Amino acid sequence: MSDSIDRLNGFLRGEISAVETYNQVMEKSDCASLRETLAICQVDHAKRVQILKNRIEELGGVPAESSGIWGAVARLFEAGAAAFGVRAALDMLEEGEDHGIESYRSQMFKLEPDDLRLVETQLLPSQELTHRAIRDLKFAA
Repeated sequence: MSDSIDRLNGFLRGEISAVETYNQVMEKSDCASLRETLAICQVDHAKRVQILKNRIEELGGVPAESSGIWGAVARLFEAGAAAFGVRAALDMLEEGEDHGIESYRSQMFKLEPDDLRLVETQLLPSQELTHRAIRDLKFAA
């Protein structure tokens, strides 16, 4: 059970990092349609944060409160991407979305059955949708 809690907390830190990163990119964007799509993705990540926190608490664990090292890395990438414009920021966001998908896929079969089901039915499909939204936005830019 503690293995599942640790893995879920790993997912949680990634989702917190995503929320932070989307906030930073939205603050720097002056395009309303871009901000709208980014806001939708940010809300999806925030929902996953809450789902993960709730599940960790149900299991008797303590949810992570910060993004940890991933947040620091994301802030460095975001700062560099902002200097190069929208395309670089979207590239960085897509990389983050790729990482999220890979994280869920590589760790989900190490989870307890109920937690595996949570990843398969809610978290991963939602992650794939935000990835697709950013990829589509990137190719439209």
